[in-house]
Amino acid sequence: MTSPRSRRERPAKPALTRAGIIAAAVAVLRAEGLAELAMRRLAQELDTGAASLYVYVRDPAELHAAVLDELLGEIDLDLKHTGWAQRLEAVLTSHAAVLFRYPGLAQSALVARPSGENYLRLLDTLLGLPPRATSRATKRPGASTCSCSTPPRPPPSTPTSGPTKSGRQ
Repeated sequence: MTSPRSRRERPAKPALTRAGIIAAAVAVLRAEGLAELAMRRLAQELDTGAASLYVYVRDPAELHAAVLDELLGEIDLDLKHTGWAQRLEAVLTSHAAVLFRYPGLAQSALVARPSGENYLRLLDTLLGLPPRATSRATKRPGASTCSCSTPPRPPPSTPTSGPTKSGRQ
């Protein structure tokens, strides 16, 4: 007795994964642009139904945030410059280059809220760049910690005599 044959003419499709969906979304973005990156188009690329994608991404906004995070990985965070201002300029220049490479990505970046590894690395790098500010009070004894040019106002004085809330003295 022979084993039963599958009715399918092609082999089984590989299982969907979040990483695979994001990789396919990036491929669609690169080939066709952000305007074509829709759940149905992505499902077509993965040879599945659009509803299957919602198991891995909540909605198109989450998909766009994941794609943005993936592309933020292309930003050069290898800081070769010595001064913090030059390092900041290099990171921001690399960020702008990524945004220019993918038309529509900058608009998406305004509303997408990535929270992936690449986004967090970028934030960690940016927050680590500027030198820590020193307080003026540590430079001059008795100086105000305010960095403004006008002296701080004295606290309001409390009246010792005069009318009370009821209007009597």
